[in-house]
Amino acid sequence: MVIVFCILGLCVSFFLAGQFFEVADAKGYTDKKYYWICFWLGLGGWILVCALPDRGNAVAVVVDELPEKDIQSCFPCRKTFMKKIVL
Repeated sequence: MVIVFCILGLCVSFFLAGQFFEVADAKGYTDKKYYWICFWLGLGGWILVCALPDRGNAVAVVVDELPEKDIQSCFPCRKTFMKKIVL
């Protein structure tokens, strides 16, 4: 009977560690160590994962070019500016 409870406890710990690893992954912590911390430490590992700060897992937008500006909004007289560029 003790063996059955040990196996059942390991199965529950395995499942809950996977769930808390998904929480850590959503917070931006993708290391597998958070799975094993939750598996071996149980309640202590779950509290640790819940206390992790959010890293902002949003994807950063990379812009490869400069934004286009309306030249008239920068200079009141576009003709004068264009003459200076040509000369």
